[in-house]
Amino acid sequence: MGYACKNCGKAFEPTCHQSRQVFYSPECRIKYHNRKRYAPPEDKCVECGKALEQGSAGANRKFCGDACRISYHYRKQQERKREERKKPRICPNCGREFVPIWENGGTPRFCSDECRIDWWREYNKVRPDGEKRNTNCAYCGKALKNGNEKYCSRTCYRLGSAYVRGERRCQWCGKLLGNKARAWQKYCSTGCSASARKYEENAGQLKSSITTSNDGVWRKQLADLARGTEIGGKKDKRIYLVCGVMRTGSTDTLVNYIRYELKGDPFDENRYVFCGNGRSQIKWLEWDGSGFCVGARNAENGKYPWPCGNPGNVMEITEEEYLYLCSRSIWEKETENG
Repeated sequence: MGYACKNCGKAFEPTCHQSRQVFYSPECRIKYHNRKRYAPPEDKCVECGKALEQGSAGANRKFCGDACRISYHYRKQQERKREERKKPRICPNCGREFVPIWENGGTPRFCSDECRIDWWREYNKVRPDGEKRNTNCAYCGKALKNGNEKYCSRTCYRLGSAYVRGERRCQWCGKLLGNKARAWQKYCSTGCSASARKYEENAGQLKSSITTSNDGVWRKQLADLARGTEIGGKKDKRIYLVCGVMRTGSTDTLVNYIRYELKGDPFDENRYVFCGNGRSQIKWLEWDGSGFCVGARNAENGKYPWPCGNPGNVMEITEEEYLYLCSRSIWEKETENG
């Protein structure tokens, strides 16, 4: 049984889905659906009427080139503007509906000149005295031609603006700003602006930081900050002794050992104690919420008594036991040998 392509009419034998295949090729399928969705009345340019050759993929072409496309859309825009101008308006003075007459490129608001004059006359009567127009230049005092202005020339504007601003300095480094600085300018350079912005972003953190190196001021700031600060921490903190003697290295080495060898969480705010260097050194690691605290104790003469179990085992001890282990449990060499 033969089949005919739904797009080009060419006969074909189905290669798959024999009950549903209706196109000779994927190109025919794409072209058929695109024509069905975007098909113009005929294959010709909408603007100039020139014949077009449609592609096999994508939407059907409507224009023969960019010139016709731009001309078409510009003409449609002008038509919409003309239709908008023909809409009737309401005169704000008499309330009568009128169709505006466009002359000299203006935007008519009133139905006639009489309504415009009457409206502005009433408006000026109720206008407060404080909003009267300026009659003299704010810098040199010369009469102004237009009451909406404040200065008579560009020179008076620059001199008057510099006089009003006065002597201004950079809000970050304190450098004097010149007369050419803008009225809204606060900083002398982009570097000062970036530094000030970064300072404002970290203002909350800087309020609780010591920002001086002077001994007396440093001591006072430390006392003030410590007086009203509560140091948060885990109250039920546990102390874990890692059995066996190991080679203690950097902080990353200890963190990775806790995570991968002990299968623990190094960020649980508990203290992990390690023994190294031939049991003559104790090293501990603890997370305080913002960073790892690392400490070490070295036995000058002797060794620490340490459980020699499997290096992967952990033994939990109390705070008192830990303090005793660190300070008074060292085996003297003479005692050990004796």
